[in-house]
Amino acid sequence: RQELSPEELGYLLHPAVRDIDLQDQRPTDDLLQVLSQVKTFKKINLNQGSTSASLSTAALVELLTGQRYLQSFFIRGRLYFMR
Repeated sequence: RQELSPEELGYLLHPAVRDIDLQDQRPTDDLLQVLSQVKTFKKINLNQGSTSASLSTAALVELLTGQRYLQSFFIRGRLYFMR
């Protein structure tokens, strides 16, 4: 699969999207910034295969802040449960 640019991802997102699986993408701060505009996710999967990504804490905080419905958050092979 081809990696999405932040602009392309922005065109695909809308408030009805509940689950997002980006495991075949390399997460970047720019992608997280686009994702952070939607606050209705139930599941976010940012696992990546053999490629590693460097995400800033600020981008992760911005993404997770206000995610009232988030139940599962996958990143780097770990599962985080939100309460």
